[in-house]
Amino acid sequence: MALPKTFLASGLLLAATAVSAQGVDVSKPIICAATEVVGCETSGNCVRDTPDGFNLPVMFKIDLVNKVAESIRAGGEQRRSEFASVEDVNGISMLQGTDGAVAWSLVIDQATGRMTVASAHDGIAYSVFGTCVTL
Repeated sequence: MALPKTFLASGLLLAATAVSAQGVDVSKPIICAATEVVGCETSGNCVRDTPDGFNLPVMFKIDLVNKVAESIRAGGEQRRSEFASVEDVNGISMLQGTDGAVAWSLVIDQATGRMTVASAHDGIAYSVFGTCVTL
């Protein structure tokens, strides 16, 4: 049933919005909620949709200290991805990694909790936007 997942995600997003005003403590695990995605193909065709619409994770946990990102897709598929690099510059955390044949970069504004992800596959790229909070 889709309603409980939608309700849960909505509640977490509202909580993320309320808490993000306090900032994100990257020394602790954080949870991020993806809210909007733009996917583009090599043809130049781009589509805006939800993460579910692209079969991308809506919620994921990031542990910057141990350099691990974990996610669960709507279908139940669990993913764990170690990232190669973490850099903090002026309150912005920048992460980069790979997951199979997918390369990704993630940026978190520690003051606001805003998150932006770029993910590149063979012939398609995704830009993902959302919010992160400290667990």
